[in-house]
Amino acid sequence: MSAAFEFYFKSLTSSWSLERKISSGEIFNGKAVFEAKSNTAFLMREEGVLSLTSSASVPASKCWYWHCSDSMILEITYDQEKDQPYHLVNLIEKETGWFGTADHLCGADNYCGEYQFSVDQFSINQTVVGPNKDYSVSSTYKRIYSK
Repeated sequence: MSAAFEFYFKSLTSSWSLERKISSGEIFNGKAVFEAKSNTAFLMREEGVLSLTSSASVPASKCWYWHCSDSMILEITYDQEKDQPYHLVNLIEKETGWFGTADHLCGADNYCGEYQFSVDQFSINQTVVGPNKDYSVSSTYKRIYSK
């Protein structure tokens, strides 16, 4: 892992505001908190409110496990299923930060993700296409600075 990305990856240990827009009209607003499990691994908890197209709002949460290897591969798994990767993201360094893509099949549906990391924010854009699903999800995380 590059020294610059190692420093950045360790700096994820903080709170991030989260806005997620789903192409079907739902919007999730909340917070993501990264908790260090080692120098190269985090538990990321998302909590917030999902506003449905019916105007109803429901609480929602999800946990993810993030691990970054020396070869600049970010492995993201569901917290309870650390042995089953959700995405393996090959990261490359660009002038504005780090960028990577990943995809996986869930049944016959394909989940394609694009990850972009910069100092104070990162984004994850997903497209899900297949016989059972057809939607996109755009998530923007912004670092929360305490006052």
